[in-house]
Amino acid sequence: MQQAIEKYPAYGFSKLFKILRRWGYRWNHKRVHRIYCRLNLNKRRRGKKRLPNRYPIQL
Repeated sequence: MQQAIEKYPAYGFSKLFKILRRWGYRWNHKRVHRIYCRLNLNKRRRGKKRLPNRYPIQL
């Protein structure tokens, strides 16, 4: 797991879990998430960008 974290530092839990599965590790998501949280690797979730209000102009 450390190798995947070093190779892909910007990846969050879900992408990291998929990479570990691709590499052949058969750990379940709960176990990987527990270790991920204990290593304090949680990424901050980004919110949606809000569009400004639109004011239609009459033609």
